[in-house]
Amino acid sequence: MERTERFGLVLSPGEKWALAQLAEAEGGLSQAATLRYLLRRAARRRGLWPPTADQQTQGQAERETPGDD
Repeated sequence: MERTERFGLVLSPGEKWALAQLAEAEGGLSQAATLRYLLRRAARRRGLWPPTADQQTQGQAERETPGDD
């Protein structure tokens, strides 16, 4: 899977600690990989993963649309 977009995230110390513990429990994954895993798992449960071609196209169009600066 190609990762081409950065996403900044601010966590509380407790959230950061919990993420580190989850990453270790998942076999030593990186924290970024653990977040991606958790995101995909939650999305699957809600029928959102894998995204359809239409959803991917919509997301791409939203990123390319200039904002109202």
